[in-house]
Amino acid sequence: MYSRKNQNNVHNIKFAQLYTRIILQSIAVLIPIFVCTMFIMFLYNTFAYNMVKRSFEDNNMDNASIISNQEYDNNDISNQKYDNNDISNQKYDNNDDTNNQITDSRLLLLVNKSNKIPDDYDTLLHELQNGNYVAEIMYEDLKEMWFDGEEQNPGYSFNVCSGYRSYEKQEYLLNNKIQSGMDCGYSYEEAYNKAILEISPPGYSEHQTGLAVDIVSESYQILDETQELTPENKWLQEHCYEYGFILRYPKGKEDVTGYNYEAWHFRYVGRETAKEIHNMGITLEEYLNLQK
Repeated sequence: MYSRKNQNNVHNIKFAQLYTRIILQSIAVLIPIFVCTMFIMFLYNTFAYNMVKRSFEDNNMDNASIISNQEYDNNDISNQKYDNNDISNQKYDNNDDTNNQITDSRLLLLVNKSNKIPDDYDTLLHELQNGNYVAEIMYEDLKEMWFDGEEQNPGYSFNVCSGYRSYEKQEYLLNNKIQSGMDCGYSYEEAYNKAILEISPPGYSEHQTGLAVDIVSESYQILDETQELTPENKWLQEHCYEYGFILRYPKGKEDVTGYNYEAWHFRYVGRETAKEIHNMGITLEEYLNLQK
């Protein structure tokens, strides 16, 4: 009995060793196949993205008033006038007529899927305490809106979760959204078309102007339609125009703006314009059409 038991143990050990060897050999064969497959998918996705992006930009080249033939380059630091040593101290002089003229034209800049950011666009940025940046020109009104909202409503707490974005950051966000769609089974083209309903292609995003901010409740920071149910968002939608902001992508205006409803996305246009847009219940696109 003892010798037979030992013999069985030896057989079990040999079987386990053989089984382990087979698994290791299989893994050794599958890993290179997996790596090659992922590399091929990466090349395909990169090629497909560039083709769709080129097609998108070519289709929008007819709008010569804003879209230009040069690529908007956020790597050129001089175009952004971004200076860490001076970013908090430089201010626009509201008493300077020249600056006021520049302010008016820039605040009404239309940026959407058909209107690219001009290549000569630049703006001074202001760093917030959480590390995000916004256009210096709107900082004081943003701060006043933030402070008033919390002081007038004890318990309210606002958070600017996104402000200025670079070209690279916008491209990264769009690519991630496209990949998420593909992971759900959509083709690249289907995933791209769904993604741009929520995230602008780089060069066509208001966030790149520094004039757009995503503001959420500190207690609920998910960017979905539930955001509109928070008391902070209700207050913002009711009072933002008093501080020069508009809800950029309102509900029911998807066909006009080209984007899904976003309760958290606010655009700075100045107090006078914001009041007019609010009173008429229209979008920035519709307002600018009325000015023609």
